[in-house]
Amino acid sequence: MVWRLIVFQFNLQVGECQNWLHLEALTRMVGMAASRSFDKNGWHLGIGKTTLAQLAYNNDDVKNHFEKRIWVCVSDPFDEFRIARSIIEALTGSAPDVAEFQSLMQHIQEFVEGEKFLFVLDDVWNEDYCKWEPFYYCFKNCLYGSKILITTRKETVACIMGSTDVISVNVLSEMECWSVFESLAFFGNSMEERENLEKIGREIIRKCKGLPLAAKTIASLLRSKNTEKEWKNILESEIWELEEVEKGLLAPLMLSYYELPSKVKQCFAYCAVFPKDHEILKYDLIELWMAQGYFSEKGYKEMKDIGEKYFNILASRSFFQDFAKSGDGEIICCKMHDLVHDFARYISSNECSTIEIHGGEESAMSPFGEKKILHLMLTLYSGALVPISIWDNVKGLRSLLVDCDEYSWSSEVLPQLFDKLTCLRALKLKWTHSLRFLSVGIGELIRLRGVSRFVLGGGNDRACGLESLKKLNLLRACSIYGLGGVSDGGKAAKAELEKKKYLFYLRLRFDDLRDGDEEQAGRRENEEDEDERLLDALGPPPNLKNLAIRKYRGRRNVVPRNWVMSLTNLRALVLKNCRNCEHLPPLGKLPSLEDLEICRMESVKRVGHEFLGVESDTDGSSVIVFPKLKYLKFYDMEELEEWDYGTAIKGEIIIMPRLSFLEIGGCQRRQERTGLCYATLPTSSLIEEFSKGAAAITNYNHPRPPPRIAAIAAVCVQPEADYRPLMTDVVQSLIPLVKKNATGATSFGSSRFQHQTPSPRH
Repeated sequence: MVWRLIVFQFNLQVGECQNWLHLEALTRMVGMAASRSFDKNGWHLGIGKTTLAQLAYNNDDVKNHFEKRIWVCVSDPFDEFRIARSIIEALTGSAPDVAEFQSLMQHIQEFVEGEKFLFVLDDVWNEDYCKWEPFYYCFKNCLYGSKILITTRKETVACIMGSTDVISVNVLSEMECWSVFESLAFFGNSMEERENLEKIGREIIRKCKGLPLAAKTIASLLRSKNTEKEWKNILESEIWELEEVEKGLLAPLMLSYYELPSKVKQCFAYCAVFPKDHEILKYDLIELWMAQGYFSEKGYKEMKDIGEKYFNILASRSFFQDFAKSGDGEIICCKMHDLVHDFARYISSNECSTIEIHGGEESAMSPFGEKKILHLMLTLYSGALVPISIWDNVKGLRSLLVDCDEYSWSSEVLPQLFDKLTCLRALKLKWTHSLRFLSVGIGELIRLRGVSRFVLGGGNDRACGLESLKKLNLLRACSIYGLGGVSDGGKAAKAELEKKKYLFYLRLRFDDLRDGDEEQAGRRENEEDEDERLLDALGPPPNLKNLAIRKYRGRRNVVPRNWVMSLTNLRALVLKNCRNCEHLPPLGKLPSLEDLEICRMESVKRVGHEFLGVESDTDGSSVIVFPKLKYLKFYDMEELEEWDYGTAIKGEIIIMPRLSFLEIGGCQRRQERTGLCYATLPTSSLIEEFSKGAAAITNYNHPRPPPRIAAIAAVCVQPEADYRPLMTDVVQSLIPLVKKNATGATSFGSSRFQHQTPSPRH
């Protein structure tokens, strides 16, 4: 079993040096010998084609040699429109806003003209030369020395595409396959345990037929098993005798799959809803699992923890790969290997499907046949028309995921959609910025557990309103858009949020979508009072764990007092772009709050004791405020001049005793005198004060010593360049662990918030 790596070269001259991307050198990089042998079935999945191409693509010399690099996963079926869009997105960093294929081709030709580029086409199946011809013409004017690299499982593709260099690589030798296996399977084992298991392991490796993915998969399974009996059970399993296509890989996947707990099996099968090479966001996936009821009916945090546990099990068994991580090593997203994806489709019994619709297309034909589709991902491109016939064939649909660009979704969702999808549990609308409202029928989807964009219609008779939420009592997560267009605060009570005991995640956006411009909309008379009345009338869900409020236009009560008193289970809170609000709410009273992010509240000039929620006439006893707060992010408060809790409060105040991460930035008007250090965090506050150019750090002077100081394990500030060295010296004497990041910001301990879009923590 072998595979081929193919390179196209354009504008070649006689005697051109081809050392930069010499394929024999690439094979040496991974220790594999070149070979021309292959069998009648073609080249195996899991042999390492994509891995080898990635080594070349990410090589530093290659990066320096080519002005532009493009990576596109082609896969099957061949979709020239998607490939063209992917090329443009890789070149420009954004999705194209044109719908016609010829226009896309013209754009590509303009982008690559006169450029030296490396273009990688991964997993090519198509054997139709005519479909490739438009791409050839696009690249004809690229700079001399440009190259195209292709990976494929089919020998005929190499011939049809006229490759100039072909590499065929054998499967791994038994020794090489063992090297892959032992690095995973024996991780953490003692020498005695290893000696007892090694003989069995070598017999298992022979069954992997030299495929590195097979060795990795079975090793990931065995690393959690430490007895000879468990290893022999794997060795002697009848699954190895399967006569299926690609059985060299199917058997290890089957063995690993059957060892999963039943709930984790469901979670894995659900992943087939995504297309191949799709970037899967971890927390989005966990919420989709929640919506399907794969976890026990517990609280949000408990279900989230279970979901994360299941995700980690699948990751540890090599069902996921290509992980992207945050600054502190937390997984943000991942992908699935093509074969693993095919296996998930096989396991899910065709219950999952994906459809792509391009501009101007609308087919009346059903793409499903006799399949019983339960989970559907719909990808729409510019100008796409959603065929109504789709909904006739998926009436039992439980998940609908819509992924589209800014221009592809109509200003309303067809009423027929909600009339037919009465079993829907999860509705996730991604990048549907042009969506102006959902139809009123969504209020009848009583099984709905999660909706990512519940867009209000602002008085439109065909649109849903807050009252449409009344029957949706199974909601776990909901993001409500268009609250700025609701002029009747009395309708808020009809939503009956206070009765939704399963609603754990709530996002409220006070934008007005009626005018089509979110930034300029919402200038109605009395809008401030209306927002205040509306929010006050919305009773808080009793078990809410995550709350985000954005674009609130009131001057006060961004979190009404009745909410503060009721949100005893709230763990994460984001207040963002509430530009008119002049005072912060008494958040210190929230007993369970762990994460707090406050951003762009431009009218707040002072933070005082009201933020703590402690009355100045307290009886003098010890008071703990923000008792569980761990993460505090406070930035872009451009008018903030003072942070001072005052001296009128009697008794000992213990503030934020569990705080482990603090980030403050963009508070340009802060004066030298600050009460943040006085009341809580002198070290971190002085760092921030100094980082913005305060005259001297010794200006810290308060009438009495600070109360008990919270322990700070991490601080992130953004210092001016002139003060950076001295500030670091000061901090090093106060906090033992200091790290510098690439932008010059200094962070201490965990950098949990870095590299993440501000949002309520999951």
